[in-house]
Amino acid sequence: MENSIENIRKSKQTISEIVITTVIISIGINFVVLGISKELDFNNNLMLIIIGSILIILSLLIISFQKFKQSNRNVIIEAALEYDNANREILDIDGYAFSYDVCKYLNAALSEDKNIEAMWMKDRLAMTHIFNEVESDKTFIGVSRSGALLNQLLEYIVLKKLSTLTTDYFNNPKYNKDKITRIQREEINDFVASNIFVNLFSKQPYERAAFDNKDLERDVVYSIGKNGAIYDKFELYAPVKCRFVKEKPNTITLKHPYFKLKITPTFTGFGTVLPRDFEKRYMQIENLSNISCYKIMIGIDLKFSPLAFFMNKEQYYGWIDKFANELINYASIDKFFEKIRWDVVRTFMKCNK
Repeated sequence: MENSIENIRKSKQTISEIVITTVIISIGINFVVLGISKELDFNNNLMLIIIGSILIILSLLIISFQKFKQSNRNVIIEAALEYDNANREILDIDGYAFSYDVCKYLNAALSEDKNIEAMWMKDRLAMTHIFNEVESDKTFIGVSRSGALLNQLLEYIVLKKLSTLTTDYFNNPKYNKDKITRIQREEINDFVASNIFVNLFSKQPYERAAFDNKDLERDVVYSIGKNGAIYDKFELYAPVKCRFVKEKPNTITLKHPYFKLKITPTFTGFGTVLPRDFEKRYMQIENLSNISCYKIMIGIDLKFSPLAFFMNKEQYYGWIDKFANELINYASIDKFFEKIRWDVVRTFMKCNK
């Protein structure tokens, strides 16, 4: 994904150069027009000034709009999960961090909360129905109860990545703490109430039997309890005036006067096909009859407002591009195959049969 913040910096520089060039050209044109108006004995100089100014301002606005529009980003990351229909469990793909985290957090929740376990085991991952297929932009896809639960888990995992990255990014003395805001669990009550995994993992250990209802030290942000139960303190850092908004299901939205960032992780029940022999040779799955591979889509939609032109501390917004790039490397199934060089591995195995 291209660097949006760097594009804004370059756009501001380009626009400044255009302004200087425009002023110089305008002065030259003004002399020419002045000479012509004197030759033609045209004395309505005020009207000329008004028309010229309007044209200059209009040109700059058009250029600014086009430049900032180029900084907007819309990316779809395609991830994949292997699912065992017989045992109703997600299989870990060795070396694929995304599937590892899904398995880790799902198993931790299932071992601690019997209600989550009952919902997960009640049915299989699946698409149940599609409404309004004719108008694709208004199509609604229904999934099973376990599928709806997986959507909440995906939302939590993406939020966890955002939380970790922003915490690390702003943990640097070069950033003025007065220009940074910390968003905690108590400030996103609506989101906590709507996501069973955010509620469980960020709940204080003294409220949980898996941690013997004991208090932890104030500086503890992560801990493992009985049977793999997880406590993961929720903290998200962002520039001041940045708000966390829950606009609709499966969408994490951050709003700021300069930008709007929407992240949408979604399980829709659509399947995908992994490269030939991968499941059998790499994952060591002998019987594929009960195995389904599902496509997971993670959308990143970044839009800048015209006010972004006045952004004078670009380093406070560099985490946006960093997060998007890290999420691509973390979740993209194609990036995973590039990492393990599966094409080369499969060719090698084929040659050594």
